[in-house]
Amino acid sequence: TIAILPWPNPHSHYIPVGEEERILPALIHWGQSERGMMKDQPSFRMQKIQKVLENDRSNGTNSSQQNGKRHNNSHRHDRNGNNHDGHEPPPSSPTQQISIIQSLSLRRHHLKLLNPRLSMTALRLGDVDDIRDAAALFEDCVDAYLRRHEVRFWSEEDQREKFERSARGVPHHMRKQPPTPDFMMKEGHSVELSFTTTARRASDCAEDDSSGGGIAHPMPIHWIEAKMFYGASTVPSGTPNAVGCILPKVKDYVRLYGTGAIVFMYGCGRQLAEQLLEVGVVALDGRGLDLDRVEKHQRRWCGDSWG
Repeated sequence: TIAILPWPNPHSHYIPVGEEERILPALIHWGQSERGMMKDQPSFRMQKIQKVLENDRSNGTNSSQQNGKRHNNSHRHDRNGNNHDGHEPPPSSPTQQISIIQSLSLRRHHLKLLNPRLSMTALRLGDVDDIRDAAALFEDCVDAYLRRHEVRFWSEEDQREKFERSARGVPHHMRKQPPTPDFMMKEGHSVELSFTTTARRASDCAEDDSSGGGIAHPMPIHWIEAKMFYGASTVPSGTPNAVGCILPKVKDYVRLYGTGAIVFMYGCGRQLAEQLLEVGVVALDGRGLDLDRVEKHQRRWCGDSWG
């Protein structure tokens, strides 16, 4: 059984790597000694970031094209027809220009990249319980959307219980729980993504998904992961942080379960999205979901009076 899952086309929202590179100096003002959330920084910090973003909008994107040349040396087309001739194209629309919320998520990644031995709490980026609870709420957002479209899946808890039932009688020291994606499609079921060509919320796309107006993605989805952050292209794979561990992890998922998808709450960088697609994973933008609950939770601990 195949469930059709409408989703805003993420390919029109992937952020070029040059966008990340250009904003990083403003995000990491103090280098390796940078600490704390942006709400706790002097006011000039946010003003500087906003000025860089506003300049990007007014001055065009020529530097993005130049920066992108350094990050892709291959000569190929991927399965979606995207060109990989060594020249990353500049943003073609405002949706491909990095936003303030994506920039601040990118900053958190790079603070961790610069200080791999420090916890998020030690970096003053939030209490571990608050971060975990917000991530769980984002998973709930994805869960609700899947259920709305009658996608039949096992949650992580379901997968663990299923494994425990199958391992009854096996000594505990011989049991090895396989990796558990956030959402695993049940046997005999998969998801087909139907990409809409307009920038609408996923919940809005759902209202008219029966019209057949979406573009079917050719890759069947057997599992889905939910990531409560921006998928940064400038964080190297294999580094000890939330983005660095993604590619090794999903390669295991694809080997065990087949092709799948990751929903990034704040969207994804183009280069990372292409790397994921190469191994059989579609990067989806979570900003079209109903995020009210998770955003309300975040405002309690990582926002100020301005949000």
